[in-house]
Amino acid sequence: MHVLERVLLTLYGVMVGFYSAVFLLRTAGWADPHQWMTSVLARDLGLQALVWGVVFVISLWVVWRSLLRRKHRVRTVVRETGLGQVRIAISALENLAQKTVAEMDGITRVRARVKASEKGIAVALMAVVTPEVSIPEVSEEVQEKVEERMKNVVGIGVDSFKFFVEDITSEARKRNARLRVE
Repeated sequence: MHVLERVLLTLYGVMVGFYSAVFLLRTAGWADPHQWMTSVLARDLGLQALVWGVVFVISLWVVWRSLLRRKHRVRTVVRETGLGQVRIAISALENLAQKTVAEMDGITRVRARVKASEKGIAVALMAVVTPEVSIPEVSEEVQEKVEERMKNVVGIGVDSFKFFVEDITSEARKRNARLRVE
């Protein structure tokens, strides 16, 4: 939901809540809120028209938005099997790609982005490598391992693959590093 939508819904909620409270107090027998509101709005017909116009426009907008069908981004990948569908979360595929690459030597950090495509999935990896490795060789090895892992674990092929080296650093990756207190 966009910021403008949130602001309009908040404004609408406050206005409807205010008028509901006034009418509720009026039905409970307290005439003062109704008289106050009538006296304020009766003095300035332009203000009254503005308030009711805003409420009406926002009401139309809320109804229109509720009837509008949105096309949501695909956050899962569907794999058809003989017995039905298997839905796999995009975040699970991203984690699988990251874990596959994190096990490799010469890569200190990695981030993965996966998108569903018509023929499979599109994988984009952003990595930090050490200067001791050959980037062309590592990128080819990463691509092969990720494609193989996705096919074996998930059963979905990688349609496109992008490997982006964000940085080359001499920082050593700390595998299973634990803090030792003595």
